[in-house]
Amino acid sequence: MTRRGSGVPTYSVIDTFELRASWTHRHPELADFGEGLAVVVVLTGEADPMSWTGARVSVVRPDATCLELRIDRVEVGHGGATALMFNGLSARDVPRGSTVERIDVN
Repeated sequence: MTRRGSGVPTYSVIDTFELRASWTHRHPELADFGEGLAVVVVLTGEADPMSWTGARVSVVRPDATCLELRIDRVEVGHGGATALMFNGLSARDVPRGSTVERIDVN
């Protein structure tokens, strides 16, 4: 985690993986999600990572281009890693090395 000038924490994307509808026989808990992208970050210091579901985030890619997205689902894994899941995206949209900042924080 780092902090930008605004004091809002930013998180580095440590991994991504694409979710395919054909995988649901191995992961039935994802059947209702459909296809999309899981973006793995470590939400250091976040009291409730699940509160990020539905949140708007700003993503800054390694090439310095930006986009705003809404998180469709959050899955918390082992060791503090959290997957922010986005419907309809691919690894090209949010590559490893990007940063994520929640922008709907009051």
